[in-house]
Amino acid sequence: MDRRRSTYRPGWNRLLLAVHKFESWRNGTTELLRQTLKVLDNAGVELDAEGFKIVCFSFGFRALIRRDQTMAQHTEESRKVAWAHQLQHNENDSWFLRALFSKVVGLGDGTHFKPHITAASGRESAATPTVLSVPSAVVLHSYIRALGIMGDYEGLLSIASFMHDNVAGLLHHCDNELNGHVRLRRTVVALRCFLERSWDNQLKQLSWPPTEEHELDALDELDQRADQGTIMKAEPAPEELIVLVRDKVEDLAATWGHWPSDGELQEYVDWIEVRHM
Repeated sequence: MDRRRSTYRPGWNRLLLAVHKFESWRNGTTELLRQTLKVLDNAGVELDAEGFKIVCFSFGFRALIRRDQTMAQHTEESRKVAWAHQLQHNENDSWFLRALFSKVVGLGDGTHFKPHITAASGRESAATPTVLSVPSAVVLHSYIRALGIMGDYEGLLSIASFMHDNVAGLLHHCDNELNGHVRLRRTVVALRCFLERSWDNQLKQLSWPPTEEHELDALDELDQRADQGTIMKAEPAPEELIVLVRDKVEDLAATWGHWPSDGELQEYVDWIEVRHM
């Protein structure tokens, strides 16, 4: 496709999905997908929302693979080394996703994704620039899931701010999509779920459909080995950051509902388990 300089986005999106499926499930890196995105960029093709959703899917999947590989290390020392490597890899991938999202929505300089945690100290964050495109709730949900798996809580605060500041665009999608408002509410619930890591027990099921049985079986084997060692888990988001996100949600409660209840949260976790998403 690069040689023909094709600008047909659906074709490139199929290529991105093929690259994700081609890579061995044992490979927890995202390098091949990154290189494919460079080829796409060199061909003069702008990544669209559907392509971005595929990238989020793949990055989240790779993060889960790295997690299970870390837990499968045979000694506690090797697990600690692998865990540190995983955290660094997650940080690099999450920042890559943030920059990619910024480009997809038209915030080319990434201004919107400067750390928002400083707001906890009372300092005002920069005003959100005008965006060219607001993704649908389905795309935002995939993005939230990927950031949450990688433990990027400042990224989740950033996307909560983006949703708050661009709610009109979100509602436009909801009004023109089947179950659009249900999907938007699910995205709001996902924010709480991933901030609090309420899904941690279902971690290996979050990023692929149940039809990929060979990958699930392989991960089950890794989980059995991991059970024999020390279990390492990321901490939930700091309470002050969760409060900032909750304030964003409550400010538009008339639009998308209040901060998710414990019951909604459990329903979402159960939905993840059933959907293997």
